[in-house]
Amino acid sequence: MLLAAACPMDVTDTTPGRLEVAIELFVAGRDSLVYEGVVLWKDKNRALEVFSYSEFAPENTTPEMARKKIRRAKLVLADLCAKNVVLKEIASNLPHEHYCCWDYGKGAIALAKEIGGVFEWCYERP
Repeated sequence: MLLAAACPMDVTDTTPGRLEVAIELFVAGRDSLVYEGVVLWKDKNRALEVFSYSEFAPENTTPEMARKKIRRAKLVLADLCAKNVVLKEIASNLPHEHYCCWDYGKGAIALAKEIGGVFEWCYERP
């Protein structure tokens, strides 16, 4: 699975006003959010997609490394939801799809995903 690269708004160390604007754009489906290195994307009313990224090339990433990235992304999402009630409501009402990816500069490759609590390793060596 190839994922398009985007330029999301990073709200890691931002002001409350900038966070509010970022959440408004996110809710409208016009932008994704980055918080603590985790990217959130609202796929209309279908799902909340949560992307984490491996520091290592796909051939040097293991399924266990991907599981750890996805676990961390869940904690990051919970932390951000604790800071914003609108995001918390969205996260409560949409199913989550978690991905661990490798960003190669012009896009990203999904190495692993967890949907509905089921983990799947996606990367196949060429």
